Amino acid sequence: MTVDVFIAPIEKKHIIRHLLELYDHDMSEWEQTDVNEAGLYGYKYLDYYWTEEGRYPYLVTADGNYCGFALVKTAFERPGYTIAEFFIMRKYRKRGLARNLLEYVHKCHPGEWIHSAHLNNFVSQAMCRKVFPTLAIGGVKETILKDAVEWTFRNTDSNNYR
Repeated sequence: MTVDVFIAPIEKKHIIRHLLELYDHDMSEWEQTDVNEAGLYGYKYLDYYWTEEGRYPYLVTADGNYCGFALVKTAFERPGYTIAEFFIMRKYRKRGLARNLLEYVHKCHPGEWIHSAHLNNFVSQAMCRKVFPTLAIGGVKETILKDAVEWTFRNTDSNNYR
């Protein structure tokens, strides 16, 4: 399988918008969200990834097929980066794509990181616990919050591949 990860140009924004609907459908199990009057979940922050500094939209393909995304942004609550939204389509899960996407994103943004997953999203938590130690320098701190699990760490200082 050929995997490609790249910053999404604005011409590909519609692809992330469509994939966000699948992501929000998956997340609705934990977030208890509903669709709007048009039958969509919607994502009000998507445009900002092409208009504001400190936001980075990534897409991932497998054999040329779009299969996921990561929306990375500068963390506002403390120094570093965070992934606001992260998604791999179910068909492509457990094939290493999440790891590929995370490794690429971390190589592009060396420094402090804050990641979180919904407290009931056990699949995401398992993936995070498996991958983050391979990206971190000096260990990973895991904190259980009210409705999420949070991981903080400093990633490897590598070249910027953007």
